[in-house]
Amino acid sequence: LYGIKSKTALLNAERSGRIPEAQRDEKNFRKWLIADLPAIGSLYGPIEKPKDFKFTVLCVFTVKGGVLKTTITYVLARLLALHGLKVLIVGNDPQTSITQVVLNPLVKNKSLEDLPKYSDLGDIIFEDIPLSEVIQKTNLPTLDLLPETKALSEVADTMATLAALAASKGKPEATKGRHEYFAEVLNPLIQAAGYDIAIYDNGPGLGALSENALYASDYWITPNACDQGSYQVFEENFNLVLDFARRKNKSWRRIFLVPTVKETTNLSKQIYGTYLTKFPTYVTSASIRNTVKAQEALALGASPPEVFLESDIGTDFMELTLEIWNEILKNQKG
Repeated sequence: LYGIKSKTALLNAERSGRIPEAQRDEKNFRKWLIADLPAIGSLYGPIEKPKDFKFTVLCVFTVKGGVLKTTITYVLARLLALHGLKVLIVGNDPQTSITQVVLNPLVKNKSLEDLPKYSDLGDIIFEDIPLSEVIQKTNLPTLDLLPETKALSEVADTMATLAALAASKGKPEATKGRHEYFAEVLNPLIQAAGYDIAIYDNGPGLGALSENALYASDYWITPNACDQGSYQVFEENFNLVLDFARRKNKSWRRIFLVPTVKETTNLSKQIYGTYLTKFPTYVTSASIRNTVKAQEALALGASPPEVFLESDIGTDFMELTLEIWNEILKNQKG
């Protein structure tokens, strides 16, 4: 996972206390716990966090569904966390997609209804519940989840109602616009809690929740499938978001258009080529193939590079993560 070639270097790092001490199994083999991996990754992995790294917010959003938004959110968050960055996934979809991905592998044979009661971002923003009381832990000490509930649709209505009420009184400054709550309320709380990265996972459709996430983010990641259905609606949907950004005077440091569900068929290749031709400024060099292995890894509560290290899909996700990370570092230095 980290490209470590020297066993001696690893053992020396353990003896000097630079990485956690390995456990011993019944056959006396050395084994590290999953929780130890971020410490090892921060020392040996290809993703290095500079000392002056600035808090960064990513938004994964596409108007259309079925394009691997939640998969990319989880894998990107996990790979960054495996390298020692402190990452918070923010669930922002009333369908609770990312919450089910993150929590279900940790509670076998249980549904979300069987979990202890938890809150969502709406309770933090409008009920003043501390962030620390809402976040859910994972098996990595550097990766947490701000879970979502089905009540998020009511949160969106509240944002819109408050903004409309203020505008009707001729005092738009009396409350935030419906797109500003995450930027002005939630992000500062996440940053103050010591997170390096926040990643908003969104459902399809442009509404108050996704507008908040887009407005609050430094980078917009928009996965788009290399299939006919996605291609037919992509340009219109893409321009819909750009129109929102223009109206709100919002710009991102970079838009990452990620080709996903890529296959070896002629049609898939043609659509991929069209993305490259029409949107060369945005399309990432890395693309994600269509394979069941990605979903198999998520079912195990892991990322494809952890489970299928030598596979193409593992390489796809690692290359995408490095491309996004290197762009973030370049912009912070610039």
